[in-house]
Amino acid sequence: MGDTKGDEIIKDQETNTLTDMADTNNDTAAVNTGPLQNAGTSTSEVETAEAATETTVTAEKEEGTGEEATSVNQAKEAKDEEPSTQVGEEGETTEGNEEDEEEEEEEDVFGALSMFTNEVFGTLGSPAEPLPPEEKKPRPLAINGSDPTNTMRLLQDLMTYDDEEPDITYGLGPVDLNGRLAVVSHLLGALVTTLDPQHLRRLATRVTSDSCMWISRLFRYFDSSAYIHEDVREGIVRVCRMLLHTRYPKYSTDGYEALYARPPVIYTSSTVRPGLPQHIAGVLGLGSGCVRVVPCNTVVGSPVAMDTAALDRMLAEDIAAQKKPLLVIANAGGGAVSGVDNVGRIQELCNTYEAWLHVEGHALAALTLPNAPNLPAKVGDSMTLPLSLWLGIPSLPYVTLYRACEAAAVHAAGLSALNLHVRLASVPLWTTLQTLGQSGVVSRFQHAFELSHALQQHLAALPRIRLLVSDGKAVQVTA
Repeated sequence: MGDTKGDEIIKDQETNTLTDMADTNNDTAAVNTGPLQNAGTSTSEVETAEAATETTVTAEKEEGTGEEATSVNQAKEAKDEEPSTQVGEEGETTEGNEEDEEEEEEEDVFGALSMFTNEVFGTLGSPAEPLPPEEKKPRPLAINGSDPTNTMRLLQDLMTYDDEEPDITYGLGPVDLNGRLAVVSHLLGALVTTLDPQHLRRLATRVTSDSCMWISRLFRYFDSSAYIHEDVREGIVRVCRMLLHTRYPKYSTDGYEALYARPPVIYTSSTVRPGLPQHIAGVLGLGSGCVRVVPCNTVVGSPVAMDTAALDRMLAEDIAAQKKPLLVIANAGGGAVSGVDNVGRIQELCNTYEAWLHVEGHALAALTLPNAPNLPAKVGDSMTLPLSLWLGIPSLPYVTLYRACEAAAVHAAGLSALNLHVRLASVPLWTTLQTLGQSGVVSRFQHAFELSHALQQHLAALPRIRLLVSDGKAVQVTA
């Protein structure tokens, strides 16, 4: 009996303990069945405890899911209720970014152009292996064309090698930074032709007028106009056409018939550029009979300079023969022997007989030297300037300065015309003058004169070298 009651008391205590543990598990949502099994608890009590625990966990999950859904909905509502001003600010920011990108693209155009130029000079500076003979033979034009890479490769080979001299490799001459700028400017001059026609004409007028003004002031031809051309003879041809319209008022309507009464005459020195007067007469349809060659000095003065006394006699003879002296071409360090005519005396004769004086030669570059920069130059009525040769910069156009005449005659001669079909020819000259400035141009001319003087002194010291002219005086022939 005593043992049975003791066992019942122990069982009651264990049951109470298990009940307390189940209540605790329900509160903490933790399931632990190990003590229940060890204590021999009944299955129904364990299942009841597990069910209660699962119910608690499920309720907590549903409660958490509801809170998450509420948070998501609140976030959506907040996003929908954002003020419209933020959209405007974002739009302004986007437009600002687009403008910055456009500016960067414009800068990249000139940067890419510079890189392209460097690549071209680098490629041509290191010639590749010659192409096989069958690949560079002349052939009919392909029906479907060819790849641009192959075309440029063929051009590179033709520039580098010559079939007549296969052992010689040709390369580009030395080109400094200003020379590269002039080369790139040719590309830009062609590129601007894609602009709107009205804007292109305004751009061409600005670039051309700037270049002409700078050149006329550099050479102290203050009351003059300028014509930019690529053929060295084109300038004097158009000036001569302007003279025909000026001296023969009916030339524009009657043509060559207006010249019959008093035919024009062109005078030139024998040392001037070969074929120039004949080219002028042929282009204008005047015939070679209108050209008279003035001999050089035989007694007094330089043997390679025009005889001014002979010119005076010729002018008087033609006036008496009812002819009209139209043009005199004088030499100032040009031609085959670089003779220098007495330009001052020739100018006096031209003023007396109402003839036009055109001057050519390398000595004209001395007009830019700072001897009397503010005094106008009194050297002829027109002059042609080979600036590319004088500046040592490739591919610059020629410039012909001429004294201003009637606007109708200038227009009829084509001196004011702009050829914008292929490219704007004045762009390389404009960029070069902008880069060098007045001091840069003058310093290059000064350096060229100093080199010429040093070369003359060196040649004069050699016993077997004959100098035709030295300091404006004839030199005796030595053995």
